[in-house]
Amino acid sequence: MCTVHYPQELHISNPTPFHLVKPHHEGNETEDQLVMAAQSNLPQAAEEGFKDANAYDAYRPTYPLEVVEAFLQNLKVAKQDEAKIVEIASGTGKFTEILAARPERYTVKAVEPHGPMRDKLIQKDLRGVEVLDGKADKMPVDSEWGDACIAAQVSLPIYPLIPELSCSL
Repeated sequence: MCTVHYPQELHISNPTPFHLVKPHHEGNETEDQLVMAAQSNLPQAAEEGFKDANAYDAYRPTYPLEVVEAFLQNLKVAKQDEAKIVEIASGTGKFTEILAARPERYTVKAVEPHGPMRDKLIQKDLRGVEVLDGKADKMPVDSEWGDACIAAQVSLPIYPLIPELSCSL
């Protein structure tokens, strides 16, 4: 079972928010756009909005290291050598890069449903990271494999999809 923890009381300057937002649909999608979204099982807005993974990766800011440290301490994996971490909605790997560079030598299964975002993450060839095609409700990860399950930032609502997902906000 995965449990996603969000830091409750971080007294940090300029924190990056961890948030969930609802997808926006225009209602005027073309038939090709709807077919593409149906094949990937992602909302059309996500397919279109993230298709330029290179630009996203170049311009999206990274996470402040002090926030990451507090987050990993809260999960009880900071300073835990070779911990196994499942990261859902890994995107192009902004958070994954930080995990891979840490001295704990984590083993990370980075799960990302969006093809171009996942491909960009694969190109980075990060130490200890296996990139997988999947979603929060259908992860190709064995039950109880990890020590922690992380969703650093998610642009689509995942909590209604996973009844066993418990979040402490």
